[in-house]
Amino acid sequence: MYIMKQIFYFFIAAFFITSATGCKKFLNVDPPSDLSGNNFWQTRKDVENFTNGNYELFRQSTTRTNMQAGAGSAEYPYLPFAGELRGGMVKENTELNWGRGYIADLANNNIRRFVDFNYSGNNWRTLFNHVRFTQWDRYYRCIAAANIAVDRIPGVPDPAMTPALKAAYLGEAVFIRNMAYFFMVRQFGDVAYYTQPYFSDPLKRTPMIQVLKNCIADMKAYYKGMAWTYDDPFYVGIRGMRRCYCPDDGDEYVAGWF
Repeated sequence: MYIMKQIFYFFIAAFFITSATGCKKFLNVDPPSDLSGNNFWQTRKDVENFTNGNYELFRQSTTRTNMQAGAGSAEYPYLPFAGELRGGMVKENTELNWGRGYIADLANNNIRRFVDFNYSGNNWRTLFNHVRFTQWDRYYRCIAAANIAVDRIPGVPDPAMTPALKAAYLGEAVFIRNMAYFFMVRQFGDVAYYTQPYFSDPLKRTPMIQVLKNCIADMKAYYKGMAWTYDDPFYVGIRGMRRCYCPDDGDEYVAGWF
């Protein structure tokens, strides 16, 4: 229960970053492809662009940003699938004859049928990319980028990157990393866990409780460097920040976006 209470704050944060629609322009910045080159990780702008790009990677992992996208799009509505539908809080209106049998399949945790079955109606399986419910590669892209950021930010030579700014960016990178692990644990249970940069070795799955414990320890090591809030209200709600008090252990903790 203690672990889940603390992890709950990650879920609150996720709701706000993935449901915000007014920040599309801000978030649509991919991390530069030259992640480890000598011409990158030199300035505060490099770090800012990379951080914004990783927020976009996380957003792409969890949202269907264009609900009118055609079949075969890379987008899919993760939050309703993993939340309300899988939690059994939605029931299909059979009177409409839309063939939305996937709603019951998610509620009954029948993921194999949800992924493989060709539902009638509007070909929902293809339209909503149900196969994405079995894939975690996009989360690991976020994790890999975050791991690189944690490795490279301390060495950025730009004088504008003060120790306080470096600590803030490090906190955001670690926050995104742990959000990705939290979402995967909710969906897949045990997952492969790592925090090293440029890592490519095969890994076994780590038990989900240990992953959550690792996330808590990881976040506690970095959260104090994060901004409490932002002077510019534009950033409030779309960037990670430190704004919660956890009475269970007397420590301030990361709540993320509010």
